[in-house]
Amino acid sequence: MDCLLSLVKYGMKKTLTQVFSSLKYGTTSVSKAATIASLLLLPFLSGAQTTTLSLPGQSNPRTIFVYAPSGLAKNRPLVISMHGLGNVINDQRTATKWDLVADTAKILVVYPQGEGGSWDISGNKDTDFISAIIESMVTKYSIDRNRVYVSGFSMGGMMSYHAANKIANKVAAIGPVSGYLFGNPVASSRPMPIIHVHGLSDNVVYYTPNGNQQGVVATLQKWRTWNQCPSTGTKTTPYPVNKPLSKSTMEYWGPCKNSAVQLVFLYNKYHEHSIDPAGVNTTYELWNFFKKQTLNAGTVTGLEGEEFSSSSVYPNPFTNILSIFVKGRFNYHLISMSGTILSEGAGENIIKINDLHPKGIYLLKVYQVDKSQIIKVVKE
Repeated sequence: MDCLLSLVKYGMKKTLTQVFSSLKYGTTSVSKAATIASLLLLPFLSGAQTTTLSLPGQSNPRTIFVYAPSGLAKNRPLVISMHGLGNVINDQRTATKWDLVADTAKILVVYPQGEGGSWDISGNKDTDFISAIIESMVTKYSIDRNRVYVSGFSMGGMMSYHAANKIANKVAAIGPVSGYLFGNPVASSRPMPIIHVHGLSDNVVYYTPNGNQQGVVATLQKWRTWNQCPSTGTKTTPYPVNKPLSKSTMEYWGPCKNSAVQLVFLYNKYHEHSIDPAGVNTTYELWNFFKKQTLNAGTVTGLEGEEFSSSSVYPNPFTNILSIFVKGRFNYHLISMSGTILSEGAGENIIKINDLHPKGIYLLKVYQVDKSQIIKVVKE
């Protein structure tokens, strides 16, 4: 296995330098700037901070951004979200919008910074970093050790698989997005729950085999064997089922041995973290999978009733029109941060709010007979 990892490291270093050198990420400069602006406002309403960790044997302190929503209780889950090669923390925050999930689900999110914008995907440097993050969050926030989830985009997704191989005793599940380890080493100390999200048209880390990249199907096939999963999965198309215009597909293998494997492959998507109001919101899919997994292989309690994917809003931030998507009939209230109801209405499946209120942060309450959800929205 050490020889295999050495070969992978060599191939990865050579190939990644080529394929990522001119990579552009996701949103346009305008929408990216708008989203960054909205996320920068969130620290004033929650416990959000950039801090550093010192690790034994590493000369430079490591940087992380911690997002703790207001009202975060003890024994809540931790999500660690890692950026792609050449990126920084704010790129990952902007693309994934985990902060918004944290506000609703009351979870802790940490965005680590890779040294030089890269990750050690064959050695111990960054698995030690992840372990240090977990210990620090246990000390500061009393997070639940049994519900630590590791995700990442592109090379951050590769790092997720590496964490599964090296520190499976500390990670309840992984959620790689548009990334897998070339050479496909599998050495987890226990069955590892995995949700993998990937664009079918990815031309950086390919969905299908290409050169020294084995592709997504081969990657997950090896992990399914390792996890003792059924050989045949169950496909759902279109996915999500409440978005009939979606052309994406979800395939699920389970029950496996104390685990599950789920693949969401995205039609007409490239090397990106999809936040598609008419299709797959990658972050929602990751969380809906994560919240069902626990390190001690028991049933997670207290989260099953959360239906975070039941509604979505777009765009957020918005300027004039905010669209609300909910399956079935629903009501909404647009509420100021002081608690005043500014507007309300009802509809079915989709409502478009033509809002004349001033720029700022608002709370949108969406509710049906048996459930409700509060979403933070930003008007620019």
